[in-house]
Formats: sequence, structure tokens, C-alpha cells
Amino acid sequence: MSEINTTKATMLLFWRHMRRYPFLLYGMLIISPLAMLVTRFLPTLVAASILDRLARGDFTPGDWWGSFGTQLILAIGLSMFGGILMWRIAVYFNWKLEGLVQRDLNQYIYNHLMKLSASFHASSFGGALVSANSKITGAYVRFVDTTMYQVIMLFAALLFSSALLWN
Repeated sequence: MSEINTTKATMLLFWRHMRRYPFLLYGMLIISPLAMLVTRFLPTLVAASILDRLARGDFTPGDWWGSFGTQLILAIGLSMFGGILMWRIAVYFNWKLEGLVQRDLNQYIYNHLMKLSASFHASSFGGALVSANSKITGAYVRFVDTTMYQVIMLFAALLFSSALLWN
């Protein structure tokens, strides 16, 4: 089997087990970029609005709280809401999905091994089979974490940045 076919088969195996839990999968895929938007982009926009008002002189001198209080509370509230609540929900979805998929992968692999003939097990070292199983479940965790927290976040940041610069 070529390397491309092996990679494709591995990704299909991961996908087949991940899609059994659509609530956790799509919840993680939706809330993570939204958490990044609320945590990193929206508070910065509010701060930019405050700086713009300062530059234009659109405030009451000596009354900083009256001029900028609601915007400051909004920026802090968005940071806290996104940083505390939304990211915790995203991490919970990811953690729960990884645990369930790892369990399913282990069951699938061990069921497959149980169906193999006695001659296969006689010519194979049992520890190597367990090691290969641990490697595939570890590969799933690394794949999902890298995809979720680096690749998807990169594309979401590019999308949000492009939308901000478009205006």
C-alpha cells in the first residue's frame, strides 16, 4: 500500500469514528473559531474604537468613565466571556470527542485482531500489535489537535482579518 493510500485510509478511519458524534464534532468546529473571534478580534475592535474617539477628541475631558466606561466594560466582558466560557466549552467538546473516538478506535482495532487467524497471532508479537494500536490512537489525538488548534484557527484568523480589512 502506498504512503498516500495509507494516509487516506487513516484519515477515513478517523473520520468514520469522529462522525459518530456529530454534536461534539460540529460543536467543536463551530465554537472554537467563534471563541477566537470573541477573544482576540472583538475586544481589539472595541479598543480601536476607544482610540479613534480619543484621536478625534470625541470625549468629555475629565470624565473618562462616562466617555469610555461602557466600551471598556464591553471589551473586558468579551475577553472574559470568550476566554473563560467559550474556550472551556471548545476544549470540553474536543476532550470528550477525543476520548470517545480513542475508545472506538481501540474497540475497532482489537475486534479486528480477534477475528484474525491463530497463525497470524503465532507469527506476530503481541506487544508489537498493542504498540501499533497505541500509535494509531496517539496519531488521532495529534491529528485532531493540530488540525483544530492550528490549521482551522489559522484559516479562521485569515477570514476574520480579511473581513476586518475589507471594511
